[in-house]
Amino acid sequence: MVGSGPFFTRQTCNHLENEFDTGCVRLNSLDELDGITEELTRLRLVVIDETLADDLLARPEAYREINSLAAIALGYRDIDTARRFHESLDPAVHGAVGYLPLNAPFEVVLSTIRLLLHKELFVPACLIRTLSERKAEGRVIERVETEPPCKKDADTEFFRLTDRERQVLRRASVGESNKMIARALSISEHTVKLHMHNVYEKLNVSNRTAAASLYLATNGGRGGTANRPA
Repeated sequence: MVGSGPFFTRQTCNHLENEFDTGCVRLNSLDELDGITEELTRLRLVVIDETLADDLLARPEAYREINSLAAIALGYRDIDTARRFHESLDPAVHGAVGYLPLNAPFEVVLSTIRLLLHKELFVPACLIRTLSERKAEGRVIERVETEPPCKKDADTEFFRLTDRERQVLRRASVGESNKMIARALSISEHTVKLHMHNVYEKLNVSNRTAAASLYLATNGGRGGTANRPA
């Protein structure tokens, strides 16, 4: 974790170490990296506070050099900061960057971290739905709406899901495989795939990561929290 915001504390590190059974290193900035003696060759995720968003944009290679195989995510509290950052990203320069919504319920934060640890880069639904598509040369087209009601629209879409589809999506959003979901719900893997296909169609997304991101961004759909399935 790189940053000095309220989430970037030793207490948070301890919690994450217990939750994911892994080590956690906290830096105020990259300037402290030289003093780190912990083994970083197995690093899986680098979370960067939103106060360092401009620094990440300015020198992405410095963050990649911590461990080139690790996922990178911007931890944000302000959606406007995340939007400005996302608009400035150039995949050819910055590579793939995910997002961690630090103002979400902590169970949602943990679920998002679990996705990121599996290289499933979470992007908040508001960014997906309000940012216009980039032109071929990478320029952002002007958005038609300035502040669309992202969460309200997403909640409405969740009402279209059946109870079983919501159960499958809830488990998929915390990183469970089709095999794990099938075993937990006593259905076949083929049935799980069919449910996920229906979810994609109803939520108007193209893949598992986008569906999970939308689910987590709306606190589990229909106003609930994305608690880990029992």
